[in-house]
Amino acid sequence: MCMKPKHNNFSRTGAAQNAASARDGFTLVEINLVLLLVGIGLVSLLGLFPVGLRQAGLATGDTVQAMFADRVLNTLQARASEITDWAEWSAFGASVLDGVSIDGKPIQAVDKISNYLGVEGNTIRYQLEFRQVFKDDKRLMRAIIRVSEREMGDLSKSPAYCTDLFFMGPPVP
Repeated sequence: MCMKPKHNNFSRTGAAQNAASARDGFTLVEINLVLLLVGIGLVSLLGLFPVGLRQAGLATGDTVQAMFADRVLNTLQARASEITDWAEWSAFGASVLDGVSIDGKPIQAVDKISNYLGVEGNTIRYQLEFRQVFKDDKRLMRAIIRVSEREMGDLSKSPAYCTDLFFMGPPVP
């Protein structure tokens, strides 16, 4: 049996060794192209961070608005459920807001609360409105609140949250 002798890189002669070493590794041009592509990818990725931060801020504002509206409407529902006198229910807007407060501040039809939830600069503006649901039946009222976490702007374009309030007292005269 005839075996070929094993060759290693050390047994190469001058020309063969130069040709082999020219094929090993990457050229400077290839390395520069890869660095350029990686750099473009990183710059594009870093450009998305401000967009993500802005969207996170908007989502936080929406959450605070919804929490405030839910808190006010639940407070109004609790207060409305305590009204058993038809005369008090008939003057609904004023009577249901009487003695109702959020964080120690009385709820009004239109107002602004600064530093809401104890957060510096967190301002809530709101507009509260009551409507009769059915023209002939005043027992069912709807409370609608529009909330904005911005200092300026038109509240009529802000999200509206609502709940229905039903008179639970004795039959209406």
